[in-house]
Amino acid sequence: MIDTTPPISGLVIDGEDPTVDMMFSSETAEISANWDGFLDTESNIVSYTVTVFINGEESRTFDAGTETRFKDFSMTFRQGDHVRTRITAKNGAGLVSSSSSTGFIIDLTPPIVQFVYSSDNGKKYQTNDSCLSLSWQFNDPESGMKIYRYTIYDTYQGMKNPISEEYSTNVTSIVIPIHLSEGHRYSVKVIAINNANMPISQESEGIMIDTSPPKIREVSLIY
Repeated sequence: MIDTTPPISGLVIDGEDPTVDMMFSSETAEISANWDGFLDTESNIVSYTVTVFINGEESRTFDAGTETRFKDFSMTFRQGDHVRTRITAKNGAGLVSSSSSTGFIIDLTPPIVQFVYSSDNGKKYQTNDSCLSLSWQFNDPESGMKIYRYTIYDTYQGMKNPISEEYSTNVTSIVIPIHLSEGHRYSVKVIAINNANMPISQESEGIMIDTSPPKIREVSLIY
């Protein structure tokens, strides 16, 4: 059979998950990609090659055989590198076609903590014993914030215990209806994760519950 046409190009996805195109990574040596849609009805696709580019420059080429996924640990990436892969498909007639991924950014730094509060504006005492006003702020200029995980703690007479499960959220402030005990200090521990899956943990100083007014011990009248 005479085949004068190259294969039809497909779609290349960064990362191992074919449903998610990875945009950021905190791995310094790992690269993975998968692809689909390359087609040749005349002489079939007989092999794929994977070419890795770092910051626009060709770095290495790998033989993937007939596999449609690739993973390697032999390269070295640095903070801020832009990494992408080009897949070249070859058919039985030796003709080729290529497609490239959009690439991803290497982010090796965790988010930056701005504040973590377990009360309005970080107050140390409150009289309200029926809710906690939690808020936090983290920044990540490289890859942005992905998710927050938080747990509430109760400290009393030197004993500290978690009083909630670990929750996940995308918001940075939340009011929790909860019964709070007099004389107890309540804090929140937040794990902030950026889009490169780098975490950082920070706990608030805590809020002391004080629902009783001051006691008058003595009144002196001076004439």
